[in-house]
Amino acid sequence: MKALLILILFAASALAGRDGVLWTSLDETSRAIWATGWMDGLTTGETIADAAAYKHALDQLGGVSAGEIQHGLDQFYGADYRNLPISMPDAAWLVARYSRTGMDRREVLSEIEALREKSH
Repeated sequence: MKALLILILFAASALAGRDGVLWTSLDETSRAIWATGWMDGLTTGETIADAAAYKHALDQLGGVSAGEIQHGLDQFYGADYRNLPISMPDAAWLVARYSRTGMDRREVLSEIEALREKSH
């Protein structure tokens, strides 16, 4: 039982640090692997999620590549130190949607502010 508790605490602490601080500490290869894994995770999720909601989410991404996610995260975290506490999955989702739809600047800034609030 004690070992299970330690494992759960370790896993929770590992998840807590997936933000811009971690992203900026990764080398190019690790960033590419993370972005590819994120995209693969989205694709795999189709088999376990509500099909209609999931299809809608994937349609919003329509053809965004892992390389675009990687480049977008580099820009996102490098643009403003206040973005560093934002989780990598949240930032990747914003980058993917922006790459796909070309959200207007006000909408992007509003969403970034909301993500900053969520991360504190």
